[in-house]
Amino acid sequence: MRLLLDTHTFIWFVTDSPQLSSVAKGLIQVFVEQQIQQNSMELLPIEMPHLARVEMLPLHHRDPFDRLLLAQALVENIPIVGMDVVFDTYSVQRFW
Repeated sequence: MRLLLDTHTFIWFVTDSPQLSSVAKGLIQVFVEQQIQQNSMELLPIEMPHLARVEMLPLHHRDPFDRLLLAQALVENIPIVGMDVVFDTYSVQRFW
């Protein structure tokens, strides 16, 4: 499973924050374990289609980094793990 993590989600995961939901924690734990076993963590580069999609997004969310995550999730068809309910106003799958 491919997941796109909002920055606070990853920080809460590594600090074992009680603010991280059990669903998100379970998804990330499975993902991290798979990647450690395979030793092939992958960074999603920011590419032109992502930037073009940012420009087309409605302004429900004004945070530029979150807008980029949304664009990447839409272009790559990847769900986002994050607590930001504003993500739900876009056509992305969000886990929390």
